[in-house]
Amino acid sequence: METSDSGLDPIVLSGWPSCKECISFSKDGELAVATGETVHILTPKRGSKSGAQKDPGIVGLRNWHSARICINVFTQREWPDQHPAPSRSFSLGEEQSLSLVVGLAWSPPGLGPHRRSVLAVLTSNHVLSIWESNGTIGEWTRAVLVNHSLGDYLGWAGEAGDNVHREKTRIRAFAWSPPYEASRSPGGRSLTSKWGAYYLAIATDEEAITVLRVSRRRTVGRTEWDVNATCHTSLPIVSTLRDGPHQGTLFQKAMTSKCPVSRLSWWDPEDKSSQNFIRIARRDDQTFVEVQGSLFEANNEYVNFLEHNLALNAVYWEDPRQQNGYRGPKNKYISDYNHSGKKNGHHDAQVKYAADDDELKKIIMDARKEFDSNHGLDGNSIVREWGFASSDDRHAACITLHPSDMVEYSTASLEKCTVLFAPRAEPRKNKEPFRIPVGNPADVLCQVANWVFSASRDVSLTLPIDRNILGVFATYAAQIDNEMVRHLAGMAFNRLRETSKSQLDLDEMEVDEPVPADFLSSSDMETCLICEALIPFEENDVGRARCETGHPYTRCNLSLLAIQEPGISKYCSRCDRQFLDAEEVEADQNSAGPSLVALLFEEFDVCPYCHAKFHS
Repeated sequence: METSDSGLDPIVLSGWPSCKECISFSKDGELAVATGETVHILTPKRGSKSGAQKDPGIVGLRNWHSARICINVFTQREWPDQHPAPSRSFSLGEEQSLSLVVGLAWSPPGLGPHRRSVLAVLTSNHVLSIWESNGTIGEWTRAVLVNHSLGDYLGWAGEAGDNVHREKTRIRAFAWSPPYEASRSPGGRSLTSKWGAYYLAIATDEEAITVLRVSRRRTVGRTEWDVNATCHTSLPIVSTLRDGPHQGTLFQKAMTSKCPVSRLSWWDPEDKSSQNFIRIARRDDQTFVEVQGSLFEANNEYVNFLEHNLALNAVYWEDPRQQNGYRGPKNKYISDYNHSGKKNGHHDAQVKYAADDDELKKIIMDARKEFDSNHGLDGNSIVREWGFASSDDRHAACITLHPSDMVEYSTASLEKCTVLFAPRAEPRKNKEPFRIPVGNPADVLCQVANWVFSASRDVSLTLPIDRNILGVFATYAAQIDNEMVRHLAGMAFNRLRETSKSQLDLDEMEVDEPVPADFLSSSDMETCLICEALIPFEENDVGRARCETGHPYTRCNLSLLAIQEPGISKYCSRCDRQFLDAEEVEADQNSAGPSLVALLFEEFDVCPYCHAKFHS
């Protein structure tokens, strides 16, 4: 396959996909591909000079960072061995499967570290895990198991003999909600009102759907996850599409009597006046389930969010007995389809592409022709499409290539899947909540200074780092040709005088006059950790700092503080600017109320210069 520098090179990954819709794009452009017991996570290389480096084991990775996660390894503390259950509640997947990936999806942005997305992975043992990056590219850890939170909600402590509750906590399907609308979040300045609240719908073996609210918070030295159920409902009505005199075998009847939910997804229908409803795809392809009306009742402040309706992540018919058309949610389910003209799926409706992109179809056809030519198959080859995904600037398809008219022999080392890319005709606009538009760095710092002065009125300034931030911005603002900022800078110096009980004589100074740096007391200035000398602010170089004895440092591009220790900084993934890592800095601080440093890094939680996400 041809390669280019556009970032659209095909990528060949080891392993065959283990589920439908095995590929998923995050809003940050990270691509996850499920191949059996492994999930490949590909992160675009942006603003990096290492683009020429290439992973020798994977084709097409000139423009991607690659990481492999082994999904099916659990510690006894995370998920203990499951003993055999009675025949009524026996689960082959829970007790004997290899815990292969059967579903994955990225959360909306903002939930993970540095406001990135987290990855939810469902395995064949009915365990749903949430994975997060620690901020370093290529390093991922399992953050939480949703099954434990579901068991807590149902009042089950996890006794090995409680088989009824085991059945209730087996997760069959899940779906992330769209981000909660910021304008509808209660409260003022908070992460919820900025990024939204995060909800996760799950379907279990007991024929029920539970909606969970997922949140993450950073405390001193550690991260805490909260997964709390907001509402729970059972699925009532079941009707089938089966017609005719044949009733099926006894085995088929037994399977039909217990056919759990296989897929679901959130959907905001085009008809806003319609009632809440849910449509469910069952494992039996001829089963159709519909629930209409009010789905949930909950006495919490976010219940109005459930106006975002649940719907099937599959093709469905308006009338289950009359196949006169279909509609579906935005992420349509893709049936097996091969480009030799045969449909492998069970639906009679036309198979539609998630992207409906002619360029992507052409690229898939070219890949099949190349495979056919390389192996001398004379046209006897097929393509299996395992999933489609779209980011803001490209479409992607995960495929495998096979001979069609012969027995295919393969070993694990020969099992490969290919990810193909096509550019979007019209790139989507980013709708994430950015406070400052991209512009001149000096203009950005001016707006940050304005925010710091305004926010300092609401904090106690008891922490030395808070006074350092306010002092360095006041010194910086004294040289800015902006009357409003200079006025706020004068007020900031007065706040510093009050909180630090400085004996400086500022009584005769007008607050809207420029304030020279030497009016700062030593307690309001940074000190060098090596020699304890003061670190003055250098007007000529905002990005550099040097103590009075000559020790050089780099300044944070947001707080303007000197970065004096290793391991406490983070970088913009696009422009490579360096910033303090607030989570590392706050671990050393003790404050009864909100601190200025916490509010600053919470407000500007993406790069204020280019709006890209951070990495460690």
